[in-house]
Amino acid sequence: AEGLDLTLGFTYTDAEYGSSITDRSNREINDVFFESGNPVGASRETTCGSYPFAPFPVSLASCSSLFLDETSPLAGRTLTNASEYVIVGGITYERPLFNSDFLGFVHVDGRYDSGYNTGSDLDPIKEQGGYAVFNGRLGVSGYDGLFELEVWGRNLLDKQYKSIAFDIPLQAENGFGVFLAEPRTYGVTLRSNF
Repeated sequence: AEGLDLTLGFTYTDAEYGSSITDRSNREINDVFFESGNPVGASRETTCGSYPFAPFPVSLASCSSLFLDETSPLAGRTLTNASEYVIVGGITYERPLFNSDFLGFVHVDGRYDSGYNTGSDLDPIKEQGGYAVFNGRLGVSGYDGLFELEVWGRNLLDKQYKSIAFDIPLQAENGFGVFLAEPRTYGVTLRSNF
């Protein structure tokens, strides 16, 4: 139909960490950790244990697998914030209003993510399940684009989902915090081209 515009996109991703993770200078992360003055003074030869003189109890029971092994503990696992499937779509309808120089429009779009892990360590508690978010705009423009007035809304259904999850070990045993994504927001925008 005249004035109708449809868009649709689909992405499949199978992104995994390699066997060793490097920084920008292509040094392995394990090497960078030991060169940058790690907080517990561990070395590749260190036998793991606890450090009684630390300001808070530190246990390094798993350090041999994390710091002494050249293979990253993330090797072969899905990248952080990488959804396997993403579907996006939108619909826009425009038409002249009242046989005048004014053009009315309605736009709705959405995005579906199949789910992903939001933590850099890929802890299962930091998983975000699949979700969909919808946005919309309703407006009018006139006089060959001289102005545009629109009412808009993002995350119209007020879907709460994790943007980033992170550990907070000093506040709670096995505790973690979360930054939630933007809640429902709405507003009015007036644009002018001159």
